[in-house]
Amino acid sequence: MNGLPDFFETFIHLSATRLTTKLSDITGFNLPIESRRLMLPDFLQKLGQISITGKFTGFYNDFVSYGNFNTDLGQLKTDILMRVNAREDIEYKGNIVTKDLNIGSLFNLQDYLNNLTAQAEVRGSGIEFESMEITMNGSIQSIDFYGNNYKDISLSGNLNDKKFNGLVNINDELINLDFNGIIDYSQLIPAYKFVATIDSAHLNQMNLVEHDSTMILSTKLDIDLSGNQFDNLQGIVKLDSTRYSDNGKHYEMNDFTLSVTRDGPEYSLFRLFSDFADVSVEGKILLRDMPLHITNYLNQYVDTLMADISASDKMLSTQDFTFDIEVKKANPLMELILPELKLAEGTRVTGGFNSKISNLFFDVKSSGIEYSNVRFDRFNAEFLTRDNDFTLSTFSGKVFFTDTLSIDSIQGDFSVNNDQLIYALKWNNRNWETSNFGDFEGNLKFLSPSKMELQFRRGEIVINDTVWEMIPANLVEIDTSSFSFSNFGLTSAGQGLYLNGKISSNPRDTLTILFDKFNLSQTDRFLSKSAIDLDGTINGNFNIIDFYETPNYISDITITGLGFNKELLGDAILKNSWDPKQEAFGILAQIIYQGNVGKIETLEISGKYFPNREDNNYNIKIDLNNYKLKTL
Repeated sequence: MNGLPDFFETFIHLSATRLTTKLSDITGFNLPIESRRLMLPDFLQKLGQISITGKFTGFYNDFVSYGNFNTDLGQLKTDILMRVNAREDIEYKGNIVTKDLNIGSLFNLQDYLNNLTAQAEVRGSGIEFESMEITMNGSIQSIDFYGNNYKDISLSGNLNDKKFNGLVNINDELINLDFNGIIDYSQLIPAYKFVATIDSAHLNQMNLVEHDSTMILSTKLDIDLSGNQFDNLQGIVKLDSTRYSDNGKHYEMNDFTLSVTRDGPEYSLFRLFSDFADVSVEGKILLRDMPLHITNYLNQYVDTLMADISASDKMLSTQDFTFDIEVKKANPLMELILPELKLAEGTRVTGGFNSKISNLFFDVKSSGIEYSNVRFDRFNAEFLTRDNDFTLSTFSGKVFFTDTLSIDSIQGDFSVNNDQLIYALKWNNRNWETSNFGDFEGNLKFLSPSKMELQFRRGEIVINDTVWEMIPANLVEIDTSSFSFSNFGLTSAGQGLYLNGKISSNPRDTLTILFDKFNLSQTDRFLSKSAIDLDGTINGNFNIIDFYETPNYISDITITGLGFNKELLGDAILKNSWDPKQEAFGILAQIIYQGNVGKIETLEISGKYFPNREDNNYNIKIDLNNYKLKTL
């Protein structure tokens, strides 16, 4: 050291062959500076014990330093020239190299990042973000990200006036990426302008999503946005030439353009143009407040279902907007996000919401909507707030439950108020050879978030010219997964079909289906696709016990005049019971034919079924006597 005792004019030449220290030692030195201590970021404490070899040559404010640092988190090598210029800014130039440096632990990002091996050439000035000017060129030889190791990543960029302009290139077997863009923090609201080309990103293998291992994405992303939260973002997002593979299926999207325009905090315009749908939302809207606004709205009508809202949560900004959605070729997208739903091209949803007058409304028009294989043709729906309730009216020209089972002209009207839904359902199959229509009215009471009561005040259904009516004073009580039926049934000209009992997680609860002179011909319409025609009259009951876990079926049924595809078989008896000691069902099925010479038992099936056994679980005897094989 040459120049002491004037520290500021002292020339220092320091050579360390081995120096072991830690951050607390360094920050504990008394220095001839105003703060007396060297202030370093706390996160550097995680480096633990540091072993240093290297050299320091120059003045305290103008020096060259070369060093190797072995830490508890990995290795760091520096070769840096640093000085304080005439403007009192710190200038630096040199190289930084890391080897297996655990940056995840260093920066509390260990869930995403681990070891980094890289080298970078750095030139710049300033240590505060507001005044930094940095140019950097480098490469990452190896980095651990989300459980994968990526190699040979090149990067370069510069930071000037709080604007970062950079390039990143990744050429890896899991992803090819070219990124070129600017991140601008020079204004109060930051801005982002970049282009990223992604080729063959294996999303599942990159551990970005939990899904099929064959997920591959390629796209060109062009972003020009400003904002520091979702509700002040504005600009344009474009995706071009997007290709996606999932579980062997290939999807394409040639255009996706989202634009957001704002006129202060009072007006926003969202527009989306894509292969799948065109969407516009216009007016006063803050998405952060929408969940509370919807909760406030629903609380006026079904407050038992909604959570209580504090007074502060009710002091929300006014929302007043309209929306318009026009579906294009959306089914490839629906196959990915909601495969049960299919929407016809041209389906349109329009509506709006005004929180000041608590008004929500929307209309749906579609030539076809399919959900869980139930298809609605020529579907319309209208939702609006009126007086003290909100109402929903729906109409479908035809509803297909299967290819051969459908109902025509179905209309539903629903209104909600005072924790109660009042409904009316009608349909009319005018084009059938026989009359088939339905007309039901009732209500659903919401007693709590998990408890409801369903009643049919009036109900009439006509199947194959036969009129069926609901039993008065019926009730269905619903409690989470529990369903209790009381006086629930249909009657018609001396015949009836009834439900009583309970379905729940209690293995002792029993649901009973009671047949009273029920004509099997009523099922012909439902079995026509299977080419099955049944005749006969059923009496008796069918019980289901322990519905959810291990269902047990107990029956005592007789069928008078059983016919199969126009062949008279005779009278049938179907009985089965449960033997708790053997844990077996006792089975008895008989067909008795009354001929000119007397009664003949043409079929008997008897024995036991052991549901809890893995093998040898049947002990069944079948006896045939003059049975009509034509029915088989």
